[in-house]
Amino acid sequence: MNLKLTRRAFIQLAGAGSTGLLLTRVELASARASAPSRIFSGHQARTVLAAAEVIIPTRENEPSVVDVNVLDYIDREIRGSSERALFVEGLAGLDRLAGLLGRGPRRFADLPAAQRIAILKMVEAGTLPVDAWPSGSGPLFFRQLRRRIVEGYFSSPLVWKFIGYGGRSQFIGYPDFNRWPQQ
Repeated sequence: MNLKLTRRAFIQLAGAGSTGLLLTRVELASARASAPSRIFSGHQARTVLAAAEVIIPTRENEPSVVDVNVLDYIDREIRGSSERALFVEGLAGLDRLAGLLGRGPRRFADLPAAQRIAILKMVEAGTLPVDAWPSGSGPLFFRQLRRRIVEGYFSSPLVWKFIGYGGRSQFIGYPDFNRWPQQ
């Protein structure tokens, strides 16, 4: 089959194809922004952020855990790892504790900051009712949650700029230690 394509037709087709590609990228970006998390449900994502907001509280003129997208960092780091199961169990445990100890809301994310702090201190210390945390993995969950929140927060360029950190010192990569220095 001999298909003759003029220059004008080629440019029109190329323009239509790139527009379609551009629209696809825009659609993907908007879908990603509207989705709270890839591995957490909407409620689990709210619970992670509620814990993050009391572990690293927002102060005036400082980036918050939401501003630096700590949830996305945690999402990337624990996806496909054994930590995922620990987080799912731990987030459910926070809700069970909120239900057992609170008289108001039954979910951790809906509690006032003071009650969330009290619950997180119990989890950290391991002073938990057995029916709230049957596996006994509360302290491990708290350490991992706190670690991931702090890592996600301080690995953000927004926070680097705020604290005056200039970034990595080696912009061109790591030195090759297999070669002798030039004499």
